[in-house]
Amino acid sequence: MGRLVTAVPAPGAISLASSPPGDDYATRVAKYIPGEIVAAYVAIQNIWTMNAACVPGTTEWLIYAAFVVLTGLYLYSRRTPGDPYIAQVAIGMVAFVIWSYALTACPKFGVFAPYFSEKAAGVLLILFSLAAGLYQPTKP
Repeated sequence: MGRLVTAVPAPGAISLASSPPGDDYATRVAKYIPGEIVAAYVAIQNIWTMNAACVPGTTEWLIYAAFVVLTGLYLYSRRTPGDPYIAQVAIGMVAFVIWSYALTACPKFGVFAPYFSEKAAGVLLILFSLAAGLYQPTKP
C-alpha cells in the first residue's frame, strides 16, 4: 500500500484486468492526512514551548512554514510514477494546516493563536477529514 491514494482509471479509459482498484473512502481519508508530519510538528511544538509563555514569534512561524513545505516535499517524494499526485499533495498540505491548528500544544500558542477556537478547530477538523475522502483521483 502506497502513501498516496491509489487512482482509478478515468471514465471511458481502457483498463487492464490486472489493474488494482482504487482505494476505498476510509483508506483515502487516512492517506490524505499526513499523520507522521503532524505528529512531528506537534512534538516539536511541545518541546519548543515547554517553558515559553505560549506566544508565537518569528521562530514559531519559521518552524510552521518549514513543516508546511516539508509536508508537500514528503508527499511528493512518496508518489507513484504515472499516478496523479498534485491534488493529493495539495490536500495533504491543507490537512497539515488544519490538523496543526486543531492540535495546538497551548491554546494561545501557534501561528493561529489570535484565531484559535477549540470549537472551530474540532468542527473544521471533522468536516475537512470527511470531505477529503470524497476526492478520488483518476489516472489520465
